[in-house]
Amino acid sequence: MASTTQDDVEYIAKNLDVKYDVLTNSPDKYSAKITLTNIGNEHIKRTIDWKIYFYSFRKVDNVLVSDNYAFSLEGINGLLCCLSPTANFTGLQPKQNVELVYQAAGANVARSDNLPNWYVVAPNTKAAVLQSTLGVDASFVSHFDSPEKWKRKPEDMYNPWKPAERFDKNKMEDLGKAPNPILPTPKDFTIDEKEGSIVMDKSKWVVVAESTVKAEAGYVSCTFEIIKWQTDKAKSDSLGATKFVRREMMRSRFAPIAPWFPHLHRSFEECLFSICRFSH
Repeated sequence: MASTTQDDVEYIAKNLDVKYDVLTNSPDKYSAKITLTNIGNEHIKRTIDWKIYFYSFRKVDNVLVSDNYAFSLEGINGLLCCLSPTANFTGLQPKQNVELVYQAAGANVARSDNLPNWYVVAPNTKAAVLQSTLGVDASFVSHFDSPEKWKRKPEDMYNPWKPAERFDKNKMEDLGKAPNPILPTPKDFTIDEKEGSIVMDKSKWVVVAESTVKAEAGYVSCTFEIIKWQTDKAKSDSLGATKFVRREMMRSRFAPIAPWFPHLHRSFEECLFSICRFSH
């Protein structure tokens, strides 16, 4: 019997089409069918020294598969599996196919349960990826279009949404303008373990900022109506800062924000301020 050459490997990689179908799922294992079709114009020779490797998330049964036991399937190591022709393999004529049925442990209910990029190799040759399995979308795996395919066991209540159901479940009402401004992400914060949450109580919060970004800190204070405001270098000036904030809050009712905060062109990342819990 002739041996497989590099040209043979390249032909198989390009022209051996793989289709993968999950047939059924049961509580402890699933059945699947692999269909190999020679879509090229040449005969895949009767050689048995080439092998197809692929990865399976589930442990496969080591069996002889297909009607005439022309292929064997075995787990090699971890997720790696090997599909190889046996002595009963007579080759594949153009457009001819062979169906291989096997079982594996667990369930297989989605395309993401199957890995792409199967590859073929033979002794003294360079491995080549089967083109029909190339890519991360696993398009060679057939659709899960029946309960036997998408349910892990008979009592499984899951059913995939139909387009109309998905539309209804994702239907959202346009609320228009956001009711409150969005806070910048705090640089750091601490949550009381006993309370387990942060309460935006305006009477207990204070804006602390460096004096160089006083205008920006004032803007935050006004926007969120946090009365207490102070610079980190002049904590004793909190009373004067509070008057400043109250004054600017009153002005904000009658004038646009921009004119009375000339530094707003700075990004908040550049503003060295933080919002922290006020404590006595």
